[in-house]
Amino acid sequence: MSDINTSKDESLSSIETSKDSALRSIEEAKTQGIASIDEKITQIDFNGIKERVEKNESDIAGINEKLEKAVTTDKDNSFSGNNSFEKPISIPEATKENEGINLGQADGRYAKLLTEKLEWTVGSGGNYSKLSEALIEASKYNPLNYRIAMTLKRGYKLSEALTVYNLYNVTITAEDTEVLVDDSNLVDENYIFTLIDSHVIIDFSSKYSGSKKINFLTPINSYIFISQNKGVSGFYRAITSGAGSYVTAVKTYVENCGYWGYYANKGSLNINGSTLKNINKTCQFILYGGYGATIEANGLTFENISAENTCQCTGAKILLGRPVFKNISNVSTMFKCLGSGEIYYEGLERVAGITNLANIPLNTLTPDGIFNRKE
Repeated sequence: MSDINTSKDESLSSIETSKDSALRSIEEAKTQGIASIDEKITQIDFNGIKERVEKNESDIAGINEKLEKAVTTDKDNSFSGNNSFEKPISIPEATKENEGINLGQADGRYAKLLTEKLEWTVGSGGNYSKLSEALIEASKYNPLNYRIAMTLKRGYKLSEALTVYNLYNVTITAEDTEVLVDDSNLVDENYIFTLIDSHVIIDFSSKYSGSKKINFLTPINSYIFISQNKGVSGFYRAITSGAGSYVTAVKTYVENCGYWGYYANKGSLNINGSTLKNINKTCQFILYGGYGATIEANGLTFENISAENTCQCTGAKILLGRPVFKNISNVSTMFKCLGSGEIYYEGLERVAGITNLANIPLNTLTPDGIFNRKE
């Protein structure tokens, strides 16, 4: 027992010794830390800081004086940053193309903010002599909630193959009932309108009477609205909805087209209540849906049709609803499904002037697709 007590006393004594040693170490560290802090404080150059602050205050006062002078001397409201400063104000992160350009001179490099509706006329005596000039100018604007309205003056003819980017909130209308085409400077396969990344309203009808293969409209990544009761006549390719586009052409018409009438490929097309008319057998497709397209054509009217190939759906979806047939003749097959195409139709299976309503059995899923018919 005495040995145990002796070991206990020795252990307690060792603990006390260790504790005293630790406390001394802590006190020494605190003393050294305070001394180190005091040493660093003595190294701070308070006089130098004071001098720099005073210099900055002097610089700020000088800048304010120059600004006041600039405002006072800018009587013609033309202040661009060069009148009073030693160096011109440059665009931040200047590139090789814009380096050193003054802010007051940079307007042409950026979209103009439109703060009111603009109304332009195009043609003889108008704001612009050519539609291309007006469209290019319109593409420079960011219109927000305002619109640029262009009116084609009486007698103006479409004579250019127009490819335009970045048109927003633009409306094109006309004084004539139909805008005619002058094909003197056009060649086969030209499109009158190729609209890219644009939002445009077409509020006029157009007619082509020449012999060239002139096309009317093809948009890409765009939203196009064609006003009701407007349409096109005589074009080789009439109204197209291209990749990433949505074309609304409700209650419009396509007449006497050469290759196709309404067409969508990787885009969407709404032609509810519209009319395809006066189309003969030389036309390849009066209605065509290509891969990935959706065509809404509820109540579409087919009038005076004798085309060999009429409506084709290749890997697309066409919603016909209940179409109207007027004076159809010599049509072997009215609707064709290919490449898993889908056509939804309501109406009679037998239609005068049509030998076969579809190229596949009705209401039957086939490798070519499905023609879904309801009474």
